[in-house]
Amino acid sequence: MVGKTSCTVCSKSNGVWKCQGCSQAFCSEHVNYHQQELAEQMDNVENERNLILQTLTEHAATFEKDAMMERINQWEKTSIEAIRREATDARLIVTKHAIERVDELKSRLQKLTEDLKINREENNFHETDLYRWKTDLMQLKHDIQSKLIKMKVAKDSTALVYKIILEPTVPEISKSELPSSPIGNYKRWSRNGITIAGEQESGCRTTQFCNPVRMCMDDNNQTLYIVDHWNNRIMKWKSNAMCDINSDQRLNQLNRPGDIIIDELNDSLIISDVGNRRIVQWPRHQNEPIKVIISDIVCQGLAMDNCGNLYVSDYERHEVRRWQIGDVRGTLVAGGNKCGSGLNQLDSPAGIFVDHEQSVYIADYFNHRVMKWKDGSQEGTIVAGSQTEGKGLAQLSGPNSILVDQSDTIYIADTNNHRIVRWLKNASQGTVVVGGHGHGDQSNQLYNPRGLLMDRENNLYVADSSNHRIQKYQIESS
Repeated sequence: MVGKTSCTVCSKSNGVWKCQGCSQAFCSEHVNYHQQELAEQMDNVENERNLILQTLTEHAATFEKDAMMERINQWEKTSIEAIRREATDARLIVTKHAIERVDELKSRLQKLTEDLKINREENNFHETDLYRWKTDLMQLKHDIQSKLIKMKVAKDSTALVYKIILEPTVPEISKSELPSSPIGNYKRWSRNGITIAGEQESGCRTTQFCNPVRMCMDDNNQTLYIVDHWNNRIMKWKSNAMCDINSDQRLNQLNRPGDIIIDELNDSLIISDVGNRRIVQWPRHQNEPIKVIISDIVCQGLAMDNCGNLYVSDYERHEVRRWQIGDVRGTLVAGGNKCGSGLNQLDSPAGIFVDHEQSVYIADYFNHRVMKWKDGSQEGTIVAGSQTEGKGLAQLSGPNSILVDQSDTIYIADTNNHRIVRWLKNASQGTVVVGGHGHGDQSNQLYNPRGLLMDRENNLYVADSSNHRIQKYQIESS
């Protein structure tokens, strides 16, 4: 105690001392009481300290039996069981693959052999037939190598066992304090798909497909139009039933159609008729004629902008063109600099998407990347994939169909990796949204997915081509 002033308790001014802690003054009589109060508070502090030490000692002796340790033990048990189940399933898949896939590839080769034999005997073939046969043989060769010979145990992009992360509990942040982010970042679909069309085996009945490759949907009546590639037809699916829209055999039917979109203005379908090297406008009313709108083209991708301009990807010329009414050759919007991997080149472009600024997104199939070409630009930018084929999250293998939402999030049918991936704007890698469990016909698997679309409720539809079915994945949350 130092200094002099009036006592806080009795107001005496003689012999007063001031407390440095509380800044109050006490006479010689009351200063003893104040010091005693301080001593009692010090005792309380020490008692609290002793109680905490006792609690820590008891916790250290019993922590192996607490609830957190029980949860870790249960995680260990569940993880081991999951690994055992997956190993058993994998053995069954390998056995099944060895029988079914060889038979499937033999069947495809037999069809090609018969076609070659007939044309050789009749000596009636030309460059287009040779190109088609070479393409089919290249696809068979690729499928044999990727589906049969190179079967191996590899890491999957989806974790089988999830790592436990222990971290301090922090106060919950209210939703109003969270930064705003594109809704595309948070979309999540069910892990297991529902087969809405097709059967386990390929076929030509109206309940079957043979390699469905693309789709489009009329949101007004929830009608799905499906490109049934090897059956040379377009199937219409509505209310769990299908029918063949070209069963009337107009215009000599179709030959290996590749893509389809809806032309709302003319109430018609636009179809890339690959085998006949043309693009046709197919009215949805059978009493109206079919028109050939573009000739001499092998088109694997169609799109239409909000002005009604048609965009087509040319698989042979490695370019994308925009066609307006009255165009003779169309306007080059991407590629056109021969086949290559430069930023001003494409290699066998497949599916395309056009945004509201008329920027074109292109599935650059054999470059294993997705390119974005802004309107009027001389070269594109890589927005997904790393230009090297692979299974990593930064890589693609044969990208086919693509979708782009309002936040510039890209959804890609990563065909040869048997998965659908989502690639956020400016991201260095994608994330798997469905599939990604190796090729197979289980509800959580895909086998060479080629077609992709979303309905207005954000449910995801996939043309699971080598499983000859259409899978629907219901939206779970956003």
